[in-house]
Amino acid sequence: MKTLLKKEFNTHGQNKLLYIVLLVVGMMQVFLARSLFGAEGGGALAKTIFQDNSIIYSLIATIFTPIIAGVLGYYFISSEFEQRTWEMYFLGIKNKSKILWTKYVVLLFYWIAYNICIWGIFLGLSAFYWQRQVDLFFVWLIPISTTLLGLFLFTAQLSMHFLIPNTQISISIVMVFIGIVGMVLESWLIYVLALSSGFYLNHIDQFNNLEYIRLIIQNIIFSIILISIVVKRFHL
Repeated sequence: MKTLLKKEFNTHGQNKLLYIVLLVVGMMQVFLARSLFGAEGGGALAKTIFQDNSIIYSLIATIFTPIIAGVLGYYFISSEFEQRTWEMYFLGIKNKSKILWTKYVVLLFYWIAYNICIWGIFLGLSAFYWQRQVDLFFVWLIPISTTLLGLFLFTAQLSMHFLIPNTQISISIVMVFIGIVGMVLESWLIYVLALSSGFYLNHIDQFNNLEYIRLIIQNIIFSIILISIVVKRFHL
């Protein structure tokens, strides 16, 4: 596993274009959130301007989750189909699941790093440019929420890249599904998206530690189950 992880980072981690794309998308995420300050409320949980702004940021981060997963999924998964390099990975390795789990672990690392870095940019702008009084609790709450409460949505998008070689279809299918369900079964969609940070934080009146931990565990369990199914069904 250690060798595979090192190979994955060496192969894809040196792609400068990947980091440029992630930075551009991240800045779009930050400034889209900024454009909604005052126009979009952060929900009853927000008691200060910074808290309100932070929840708006988490809403936008939730919407961007499939996009980030799509970018990472393309560079780390779909490109292997396009370049026909999956066979090279499987040479000498009988257990294909080890390779797929390695890719997933690496993608989780990028997902965590992305959320921390982009939130750091937003936090810096909030404190030093927009002159917000920073709340220490929300400083930690938002990146944890965008990462762990958005984990299942992130994993669902990656799963499409593993199962569908066509890049365009794999990138759009999750967002199209959410849109269709949102129009037809809006009440059901609320429960699905409650797993994601922005929607959860925006809909609660009071923060509950046990409920929050339950949702995190639920995201982790559902993500593991989903990626386990994908690993079993993966084929070239």
